[in-house]
Amino acid sequence: MWSDDRHPMEDAVKTHLLSHHVGRLTKSDFRITWDCPYCQRKKTNYDKAEAISEFKSHLYGHVKPSVHEDTHIGKRLGWNGNLQINTPTESRDADTLRSHFHSHADLVVMITANPGARLQLLHDELTGWPTRAVVVSTSADPFDSTPDLDFSGNAMELVEPDTRLGPNDVGETVSRILDVHHAEGMRVSVEVDIMNELIRSFDLQTSVDFVRMLASRLAEVDGVFQLYVDPNAHRNISTVLNFLESEFDMTIRASQQQIIRTN
Repeated sequence: MWSDDRHPMEDAVKTHLLSHHVGRLTKSDFRITWDCPYCQRKKTNYDKAEAISEFKSHLYGHVKPSVHEDTHIGKRLGWNGNLQINTPTESRDADTLRSHFHSHADLVVMITANPGARLQLLHDELTGWPTRAVVVSTSADPFDSTPDLDFSGNAMELVEPDTRLGPNDVGETVSRILDVHHAEGMRVSVEVDIMNELIRSFDLQTSVDFVRMLASRLAEVDGVFQLYVDPNAHRNISTVLNFLESEFDMTIRASQQQIIRTN
């Protein structure tokens, strides 16, 4: 689990620990007793809420050394790996993840059907601006949905590949972007949030091949590849993800501005 704010994360960890050890809470008459599974300490309280709070804090004390400051998922991966992100693409939770990765990258590439929203996020949310940001739009009219934003002083591009040629042209466009803008030692962050559209428009093998091709290309430049998928958005999403399971180093989701690893 990752979070920009330590206190909500501590609360979430405490609740998670309690869910694993709720059987260690017992009630006898008017008394509530907790029994620690790690150090065998026991304590009895007459107030249920107080007993639960004490038990959660006690459990957290055992794992607190595993909570670290200034950590990042990209750092955990060595800025080289593939992530499956099970979060609806047009959501605040997805934007939390986008900001987490793109704020710490040197080169950002965003492949999206909603360029206006991504440009707005780049403008409003990033805590640090990358050396260059490129938005690759699969929208039919990307400039119609683009907000009037001031990116003066920042290296920013909006690219429109010929989507009539299919996913291959999008992939080739991304490959050329990496050829032109990548330099040794750069942190690269590439996001793809068009999976639902691909599955609706093309056969499953085409969708699988597109993701594999991008993942392979990004591995050549040591970058973090993020595939945003909503498992409930299309009946064939789960089938495609089964084919791609071996491609991903980690599966994560976001909830209430906290990032949770699910595999």
